[in-house]
Amino acid sequence: MRMQFLLRKFGDNWKIVEYYGELVTENETSIWDDPDLPKEFTFVYDNNTYTIYPDGKGKAKVQQKGKVTHKFSIPLDKGVRIYKVQHLKYEGDLILIYEYKDYESAGGSVTRVDGNTFETRWTLRTWAVNISEPLLNLKYLYVAGIGFVGKIDLDTGRYAWKHTDLYRDPWYYNMFDKPRIEGDRVFFPERLPEDLRKRAKREPVTLVVDIESGKIISGLPPAQ
Repeated sequence: MRMQFLLRKFGDNWKIVEYYGELVTENETSIWDDPDLPKEFTFVYDNNTYTIYPDGKGKAKVQQKGKVTHKFSIPLDKGVRIYKVQHLKYEGDLILIYEYKDYESAGGSVTRVDGNTFETRWTLRTWAVNISEPLLNLKYLYVAGIGFVGKIDLDTGRYAWKHTDLYRDPWYYNMFDKPRIEGDRVFFPERLPEDLRKRAKREPVTLVVDIESGKIISGLPPAQ
């Protein structure tokens, strides 16, 4: 199951007000307080098996003259745990896109783990949850979450550009589908399930951004 959230912003924090399940994408696993959901996240690249635990600890069983296990950890604030992980490989390293929560609030980060030493090369907060399936293009990762879109330089671990505070009632940009690139523009299509369409009384919209400058071309929701 994939847990999607409806949230409200209070000050600088997003607070969970509702959540429900949807199907996961191919490279995504989710976790919640339901005992029937997995308590770890396991995936395989090049016959190497990686496992991430909700407390941020991980292990990699790699082929090095037999199976060798390497332990590693990804940065987490005290008192939070991971409930969703997406992953991809970039230049032999592991890119983890994960979401975490405590009892009231939630957030997300992107971390690059060295494929040889298994040390963290960098970590970058998205400050958003409901993170969509990301798009990898050249050395850039395009990500989107509640009220947020961004372009991450995977070599530096910094944003080339980003936009925050895009969320508007009724549920504008609460979730996104996978971004796509057409020419010199990046399209961030809103995901608006049928039940939310009825509640919001509107159709989904798409945020269009200039790929180089990050300037928003179209798709801004009405100001509140």
